[in-house]
Amino acid sequence: MFSFCVIISSVSLVLAQETLITYNILEEQGELTYVGNVARDSFLYQNYTELFPQMKFQILTQGNLFASMFTIDESASTLRTGTKLDREDICPYEPKCVLNFNVAVYLKDLNTDVLDLFKIIKIQVFLDDINDNTPEFPNSEITMAISENSEVKKAYFTPGAFDLDTGANNSVQKYVMDPQNEMFGLELLRNLDGTSDLNIVVNYPLDRESRSFYQLYIYAIDGGFPVRTGSVKINITITDQNDNAPIFTKTQYGVTVEENTPINSTILIVTALDADADDNGNVSYRFSSRTPSKVKECFNIDITTGEIKVKSILDYEDKKNWTFKVEAFDHGNPAKTSTCTVVVTIRDTNDNYPQININLPPGGPKISEAADTGHFVAHLVVFDHDEGVNGEVKCKVLGDDFRLEDFKIENNFKVVLNKPLDYEKQDSYEVTVECEDGGSPPKKNETSISVKVEDKNDNYPEFLFDVYEQTFQEEVFQSIIVQVSATDADSGELGKVTYGLQSNTDPRFKINSKTGLITANSIFDREVDPIIIFNVLAWDNAEESLTSTATVVINVTDINDNAPKFPSNPVEIYFLEEQQAMQTQNLNVTDPDFGPNGQFDLIFPKNNYLLEYFHFNAITGEIKTLKPIDREEIAYFKFMVKAVDRGIPQLTSTAEVIIHISDSNDNIPAITYPNNGNNTKFVPVTSPVGFYIATVVASDKDDGLNAQLLYFIDEGDDRELFKIDVNTGIISVGREMTEKDAEKYKLQLAVRDNGTQQRTSYATLHVVVQPANETSLMNVAEENKQNIMLVAIFVAITVFISIAIISSIFILRYVDKRNRARTPPKINENRFYDAPPRIDESMSATSSVSKDSDTELLKKRAKKEVSFSIDEDYSDPGNNSTLTNVTSFSTVKPSYLSMDFKSPEDTQSSTWLCNNTMSSDMSKQDMYSEKELSSLTHSQLQNGLHHIAGGNSDRLWLQPVREEESKHMMKRADDNHSETSHETATSDSGRGGSEEDIHSNRGHPLSDTAILYQCYV
Repeated sequence: MFSFCVIISSVSLVLAQETLITYNILEEQGELTYVGNVARDSFLYQNYTELFPQMKFQILTQGNLFASMFTIDESASTLRTGTKLDREDICPYEPKCVLNFNVAVYLKDLNTDVLDLFKIIKIQVFLDDINDNTPEFPNSEITMAISENSEVKKAYFTPGAFDLDTGANNSVQKYVMDPQNEMFGLELLRNLDGTSDLNIVVNYPLDRESRSFYQLYIYAIDGGFPVRTGSVKINITITDQNDNAPIFTKTQYGVTVEENTPINSTILIVTALDADADDNGNVSYRFSSRTPSKVKECFNIDITTGEIKVKSILDYEDKKNWTFKVEAFDHGNPAKTSTCTVVVTIRDTNDNYPQININLPPGGPKISEAADTGHFVAHLVVFDHDEGVNGEVKCKVLGDDFRLEDFKIENNFKVVLNKPLDYEKQDSYEVTVECEDGGSPPKKNETSISVKVEDKNDNYPEFLFDVYEQTFQEEVFQSIIVQVSATDADSGELGKVTYGLQSNTDPRFKINSKTGLITANSIFDREVDPIIIFNVLAWDNAEESLTSTATVVINVTDINDNAPKFPSNPVEIYFLEEQQAMQTQNLNVTDPDFGPNGQFDLIFPKNNYLLEYFHFNAITGEIKTLKPIDREEIAYFKFMVKAVDRGIPQLTSTAEVIIHISDSNDNIPAITYPNNGNNTKFVPVTSPVGFYIATVVASDKDDGLNAQLLYFIDEGDDRELFKIDVNTGIISVGREMTEKDAEKYKLQLAVRDNGTQQRTSYATLHVVVQPANETSLMNVAEENKQNIMLVAIFVAITVFISIAIISSIFILRYVDKRNRARTPPKINENRFYDAPPRIDESMSATSSVSKDSDTELLKKRAKKEVSFSIDEDYSDPGNNSTLTNVTSFSTVKPSYLSMDFKSPEDTQSSTWLCNNTMSSDMSKQDMYSEKELSSLTHSQLQNGLHHIAGGNSDRLWLQPVREEESKHMMKRADDNHSETSHETATSDSGRGGSEEDIHSNRGHPLSDTAILYQCYV
């Protein structure tokens, strides 16, 4: 087993990108013998530690004669022998054996895994000799003839041994003759090429008669370990005479020839002369027995003339100089020889074409279509064995798809991408590189590599249409909807398309993932889905797939399967009262059908009273006000509307419409207690905290929050003796009182509504806090006084009302009798009867609003609520048994008037109902005051009833209401047990009455009684 030694030296950057590493290794090492680590020995690892994991190493085989003899780990960069290396085979006859090759370093892009040429490292391996060859003589046995008259010390030439090993130790170091110190000796001849020859020297005079034959052994010994020895046997015959050996005219011949010299051309003639005569002087020529076989392959020598001719093509680039031995010998017996040296120098001519070698990166000649310009494709190295300008080379790439970049190492280039690639347009390229030398004429050479373009998933699937549109009639079963189709220009799996629906697609739809056929198996309703739009997806089968989208539009045509639709039944809309500007609302009737099926007309009541207030649009359903409406007069309108579509067949629907008049807070609160006639309360000083004093009574004709009242004490309670409930208006003792608090207090009370813009009324209440000793006497006197006043008022009102009722009955009977004698007049169905207007005077003299304003507000007519209806059956107005019109009249404010339309189409046979009957639980603020009632004369009552009857006075009579109903409607809540006054009060709060109340009969039981009449027409 041989040991080996590796010596490393590094020369950094011979050129900008070139690094040289030198290794020494012994020959005859086995396969995969470690040589070195390129990355470490070139300091690449130390200088680019972070980039090292991205590096790939490769031996450039093209253009490197010895590259195949080594292998390298592409990741670790470990360099090893690829085969057993024999120095004598690789570098025969060479004193030094140097193996040169290059290692390419590629850098991988982490994003694309593409390799780019990063660096080229030159490797120089010196293959060192070991003593593995034995010295050999040209022949194992040599026969020589020596004349017996040869002089002592005369030398006779014989070739020496040749050892394929080199170096000071492994080559032939000495020769030994056996036997020694006898008739012949041995002389060593050193040649210029490092070899040696021998001379056999005559030591003593020869005598053929004494001994005619000698046999000697010459041993050649090298200096290696172990020592190797070669031998030759020399047979010497002693002859008579041949005294002279041939002599060359020159000891060394030299000639320079062109490398393109033709074969069989004579390039040199060697000449030798021999002084002997006859055969002893006849000279012939031959190559020395030690001449290398390669010389004999290239040259030939004429045995007779000594002409040296070209036997094969001489190549300057293969060998620039040839040196060999030529022997001249005569034909004596024994023959005599002499030698000369011949040196042939080869002159370079431009006979070599540039040699182009392309080294491909790991993975071969392929490139992704997504590669950027400048992307590395291959490494190019060019050789031209000519010298000078003949060896200067210029290269280029034919075409403009690729280009060459100088790698900053002589004759090394990078083939890189010059333009973007598109696999779909061209999937391969034939890249041709042309190189030309500088000779005259220049020689060109070219070579090509086939570059495969790798398909990248750079194409989205493309649908045949962006929008697929289909039309179906509603309520018809559908199975197959549409088939979509998409193609992908990419190849292989990258171009295979799969179909799907977007995640939010209606679950009724399904799609075949391979064919793109969309099915539904469903019935469609245009009113639910007039247009169905969803997206279809197509994606390829790449790892990172690309997706395209197409839109499917399904139009569902209409049939008249829906009637017009009101938003609700009843339809309630709102208008603001007292608005001068026109207001507009819409019934918002819809028909989900399409076209004529969804178009409709509205039929409104043809009533003059409605048309006085509103304009109706039969097409749009718009309702406009024509004049201001007072909510306190009319609270709402009620009527029927029919909608008829224009489809075939026609469909209709009907709804009740209620128009509400919204309150606008146009009334101020009206305070009925305290008032000018009743505004004083007496409170004992001993009253406890919370002792009830009085209740503020007020009302507001507005509605909702505008009528919600809040009660406050604004002034007069500086000592904070009293408190008032803000919601109920109850005034009570607020703190414990002492004798110092016994005096008269003037409280200014404020009543505010809860509207957006609050309105306020004021009243004054006198509270007398009595000392403890005066309270009892005053209570008794006050109680007697109030009882007398109540009795007087009740009697007066009873007498007055009785007279009025009797007079009215006589008048009505007279009119009815006169009307019966005449032909009944035609009833005006469109007439609407209003209740007589009512004048309501304020009970408070301390209101903060002006007198004119109060008068205007208090003169508003009684609140009306109006509805309309139309009966299909007309009743005979002359038939007294049928109540065609019924009107109730009372001294209270009417609550509502109603007209109900039974059919919007028929307005000629209408029956009108005006119902002003007062409910039993009517609030007190709706009553006429006693003063207003007493001021009505018999004539005024007659005129009011005549107005209610609409002019038909001859058909009007009165019928008293049942006594039980009258008593129920006139019932008042009296508080006769006031702890303050112990008197019977005229209000429901239990407060005492003033002296003015007693004189005006406010305490009479009839003063608050409502007189109710029913009028039949």
